[in-house]
Amino acid sequence: MEKCFVIMPFEKNLDEVYHRLIKPTVEKKGYEVKRSDEIYGNQPIIEDITTEIRTANVLIADVTGKNPNVNYELGYAHALGKEVIIITQDINDIPFDYRHRRAIIYKTTDFDWKDKLEKALSRTLDVVMKK
Repeated sequence: MEKCFVIMPFEKNLDEVYHRLIKPTVEKKGYEVKRSDEIYGNQPIIEDITTEIRTANVLIADVTGKNPNVNYELGYAHALGKEVIIITQDINDIPFDYRHRRAIIYKTTDFDWKDKLEKALSRTLDVVMKK
């Protein structure tokens, strides 16, 4: 089974985005989906995270809020040449070095944001799966 690792801040509003939208959308495409709070074990968490990034077929990075941990993990994935889908609620949260890449922008204040994000993620995953 293909693996998708999700990199994102841990905040209540983003937890809903992950559990109600990202995870089910990606699972429908046949991926095993995981983020770092779903990794269990007794070794340092950064070792688990880097292993997940290395072994994932695709990654989704939500850069909303300019979280330094997300940017660190995104940089690591980029250095490995991984397929990364960048999403954010604010285009200004995308680090300068990634602004040349396409990103999915979603606004939770839009009444249809869930449908829009689900469709955009689904279409982007279709393209990634063909590579």
